[in-house]
Amino acid sequence: MPQFMAYELFGSLLPNLPDSYLLEQLGHRTAGAWAKESLKLWQRQVVTALELLERVPASYFGKLAELISLTIGSYYGPQKAAYFRSKDVQEKEKEEEPEIRFTAIFTQYLHDFENLYRHIASIYAFAKDALFGGMHAGRPANWYLEQSAKTKVGKLDSPVSLSSGPVAGLIRGYDRHFRNSIAHSFFRFIGCGTVEMWDKNEKGKETWRSTLTFEDCEAKLETLNLTISALEAAYFLFVMRHRSQLFSAAPMPRPPLMSVQERNDAIFITAQSYYQLEIVDINQNVSALSVRAKIIRNFDIPQTESFYVGGPSGASAYDVELTVFEVELPKVVFGFVRNIFPLLAGIEELSVNIVDHDGKDSGRLVLSKEQLEYMAKADDKKMPLESIPTKENTLSQIRMKFSHRGRPYPKKPAQTRIFAPPPKKIFIP
Repeated sequence: MPQFMAYELFGSLLPNLPDSYLLEQLGHRTAGAWAKESLKLWQRQVVTALELLERVPASYFGKLAELISLTIGSYYGPQKAAYFRSKDVQEKEKEEEPEIRFTAIFTQYLHDFENLYRHIASIYAFAKDALFGGMHAGRPANWYLEQSAKTKVGKLDSPVSLSSGPVAGLIRGYDRHFRNSIAHSFFRFIGCGTVEMWDKNEKGKETWRSTLTFEDCEAKLETLNLTISALEAAYFLFVMRHRSQLFSAAPMPRPPLMSVQERNDAIFITAQSYYQLEIVDINQNVSALSVRAKIIRNFDIPQTESFYVGGPSGASAYDVELTVFEVELPKVVFGFVRNIFPLLAGIEELSVNIVDHDGKDSGRLVLSKEQLEYMAKADDKKMPLESIPTKENTLSQIRMKFSHRGRPYPKKPAQTRIFAPPPKKIFIP
C-alpha cells in the first residue's frame, strides 16, 4: 500500500494521527517515485520544500495559508488536463512518425511547466521571499499565483541553502533552452527517434543548439514531473502537520470547475473511501442538492497485519496494528459535509438523508448556504456540533465503526526453532 511507502520515507515527519486522505495522497506521490533511481534525491527535494514552508516567519503565516488555499482551489483544472495529456503520450510513444511521438511529449512538458509547476511553485516562491526578505513578500497572495512559471523559477533558482538541501533543487527538471525551443517551435526532426532543437535570445541570436533522442526528451519530462510531485508531497506533509492552524487562518478555497457528473463522482468517492457511506442517490433541483446515503457495515476486528514493501534495494516486511473505534453518526455526517463543501458551488441548500446498513431511517441533516459556510469555517475542536446552526437535524446517535491502521513497524523475524531428530529405531528381523 502507498501509505507504507510514505511512512518509510517520511515517518518521522508525520503526526501521530495523520489525516487519512492526505496520507493516501502523500503515499501515491511516494509510490510514483519509489522505483526510480533518483528516489533519495526526490526525498531530499520533499524535505527541503517542507523545511522552506516550516521556516516561514509567523507574521507571514496568514498569507501563506491564504496562498495555499488559492493555489489548491485552482489546481484541479491543470491536474485534470495533465492526466489526459499523459495518456496521450503513452498512446503515441510507439508511433513511427516523429511529428506524433515528439509533439505529444513537447505538449505535455510545456503544459506541466506552465500550468502544474506554475501553480504549485507559487507556495514555495512566496515562502522563499518571506524567509529571506524577498522584495515581493509584501504583495497580496493572489499576486504570486498570477505570476508566470519562469518568474517562480527565477525566485527559487537561488544560491541559498537550508539544512536539508539547496532551494535551487526545487526547480530540477526545468531546462530554459528546452522549454523555449518547444514554445517557439525551434526544432526539426531527424529521423524517427531524434530531434534537433535550438534557442534564440531577444535579438534573434542563437544561444543553444542540441540534438536529442526521444529518450532524452522523456527523461526531461520525467524529471520535471518528479519535482512537481515532490512539491505536492511537501504540501501534503505541511497540511497534515498544521491543519488546524491553516484551517483557521485561510479563507475558503475557490471551488474547482467540475461538471455535475464529476462533482457527483467526487462526492461518491469521498463518502465511501473516508466516511463509510454508500451514496444511493444524488438529486439536484435548481440550487438545492439532496444526497441519500447508506451506512456501510464494518466487519474489521482488531489485529496485527503483515505487509511486504519492495523497492530498488529489495523487500521489507512490516507489522501494522489495525484498531477499530466508534464515532457518533452526527460527527460523521458533519465531517462528510465539511469535506465536500468546496464542491458545492451554486448550491443554496444541502440535505443529507442517512439510512443504516439494514435500510432503516437514521435521520436527516439540512443546511442552507449560509449555514454551510459557517460550518466550514467553524473550529469543531472548540465548538460542539450541537451549536452549529442547521435548518433540520434529526440524525440519530447511533455509532459507526471505523478502522485505523497505525504506523508500520519492521516485522520481527520469527524465532528459529530447533527440533531434535527422532530417535533411531533398530529393527531386528
